[in-house]
Formats: sequence, C-alpha cells, structure tokens
Amino acid sequence: MSDSADGTPGSSVEGWRADPYGRHEARFHDGSRWTPYVRDGEAHSIDEPVEGVDRDEATGPEILTAPVLVVEQHVELDDHSEPYSVFGRDGRDLGTVRRAMGDERRFDVLGGDGLVALTLTKSSSIRRSIVSVHDAHGAELGRLLEQHLPGMPTFALESAAAGNVGFVRARTWVGWDIRVEDERNRPIGTISKLWDGLDRAAFPTEDHYVARIDREMRDPQRALVYAAALSVDSLLKKDTRGFQ
Repeated sequence: MSDSADGTPGSSVEGWRADPYGRHEARFHDGSRWTPYVRDGEAHSIDEPVEGVDRDEATGPEILTAPVLVVEQHVELDDHSEPYSVFGRDGRDLGTVRRAMGDERRFDVLGGDGLVALTLTKSSSIRRSIVSVHDAHGAELGRLLEQHLPGMPTFALESAAAGNVGFVRARTWVGWDIRVEDERNRPIGTISKLWDGLDRAAFPTEDHYVARIDREMRDPQRALVYAAALSVDSLLKKDTRGFQ
C-alpha cells in the first residue's frame, strides 16, 4: 500500500522513513504507527515518537523544568557539606544541591519541596571524570562522561537506554563560555556568568552562574541536561584535569 496523502505510511507499509518529528534522519514505521527506533547514519538508538513538550505541560519539579536556573556558585562543595541554592529567573528558590550524608561522592538535587529529584555520583576512575545520574526512585538515567578529545573540554550525555543524547562543551571552564547541545550538535542551551534579562537585586549574592535551557525535552535527555547544568561547578569543572 502506498503512503497516505499526509506522508504517513499506509497501514500495511513498514520500514524506515524520514523522522516526522525532525529529531533524527530516519524512524521505523511498523505499518500502523511510528516506533521509538531511530537511525542517524549508521547509528541506531531509541527515542519515543512524541512531539516536543510545552513548558506549561512539563512535569516534575521546577528545578528540572525551568528555562532559567540561577545557581549559587559553591566552589568548595567538595570540601564542605553545606548545600547550595538554585533560583528561578525571578529569584524564587527552586531547590538545592547537597552532598549526601555518609557518601562524599554523591550529591542530591532537591526540589523546592525538599524531595530528592536526582542523585549525582562521581566515579572513582582516574582515567576520566564520570558522573552517574539516577532519578528520585534510584533508577539509572545515564552518565555525564568526560571526552578525551582535542579542542574544547567536552562531556557526553549518555542515556542508560538510548546512548548519546547530547554534549556539554566549554571553550574554557574558567571563561564560563559553556554550551549544551543535543546528540546532533544542535543547541539546547548555555551556561555562563551572563545575567542578561535578570535583575541581580532579586538574588542574595552575585556569586552565581546562569543556565539557560532553550528547548523542551523529555527524559532521560532532559534530566541529563539539567544534571549537567546543576553540577558544572561542583563536579565537572573541578574533576576535569588541565582546564582550570
């Protein structure tokens, strides 16, 4: 049976087609519906066939959904147990990041209600920096994995289920010129010390950085992007050798 007028394969046709959601080169249609099986060149992965999420419909605590995070810069977090705060664009308290009791390698991301939203655990590997990310129920979402590549410092965002879902790249950590990309190197957001559009008077101190997330996402990509944004200063920068 031929494809329908709107470009959707007919009910008896199965095979690879151009991804109608625009996120990959091709998506597999099983003859009746689009499947989560996608392909980019020779690389295969899984991505549920859903449209982008409207921010008004996004679920989860604001610390994992807000388009702007103002994060208290706490460069001594590895040496002290005090949590640091995360604010929205208007200065509202969205939650905290704190080191877990009894485990110096683990950090908990808490929403404004005080409940754990994510846990971030540093690997003891001496070859590269690895941060494992788990959800509120302890299920593994993926890892932030240091890449030994020429050029700018880079971390890959590796989903536990679907492989690579993005990157965090910095011209230099010191310069705070950090960009977040998806797995196809398309921009997702930025992490910097720029306060454009934000009123510094709404925040308790000036020792902060700003993460701006410009695209709607679904988990696990969303969780890994926010995990990276919330751990840049406490886990990624300090554990990456030669860039600070």
